[in-house]
This record gives sequence, C-alpha cells and structure tokens, in this order.
Amino acid sequence: MSCVTSACHPSTTPKKGLNLTGATHGRLVGVPSVEKPSLKLVEAGSPDTSYLMDKLLNRNIPTSTVEAITDMPPGFRLEQERLDLVQDWIAGGALDN
Repeated sequence: MSCVTSACHPSTTPKKGLNLTGATHGRLVGVPSVEKPSLKLVEAGSPDTSYLMDKLLNRNIPTSTVEAITDMPPGFRLEQERLDLVQDWIAGGALDN
C-alpha cells in the first residue's frame, strides 16, 4: 500500500490536490496544508509541527462540517518502520534526496 497506488494521491485525481507521483519535495516541504493552512505539510526539521505527521499518526486532526477529515491512510496506520522513516526524514531537514 502506498499513498499513490491506493488511488488517494495519484497524478490524475489527487485528494486535496496533493499529487504524490514523481518528484514530490516541492509539493510537501514548506507548503501549507489545505485542511489546516496554519501548518505546513512538512516543516523541515520539525516532525512535531508537520501536518503530514499529524495525519500519519492521527493526532490533532481538525474537524470539518463540510467534509470528514481523517487520518492517513484512511482506516489503518502505516507500519512503524515507515512512520520512523518519514519522521527521521523530516527531523533531518526534509532534504530533496
């Protein structure tokens, strides 16, 4: 399972306009979240304030009367190894590598 192959964020019809195919660095790092614009999707060096980590860990998820806002991926949690990889990448400065 991945965010692209699950049909949530492919290039054709990505949810919340977030296309995660190809080069994604510029679409994630320093970009405001659609759901919570006061937070960046990825705040380089700070997994604790990165909205991506909020979504992956199902923490501080805002509510909406227009549309249900859920954790990612919907219905289950990523394996700890994958969560650690994303968290370590963000903590390390979210480099484009």
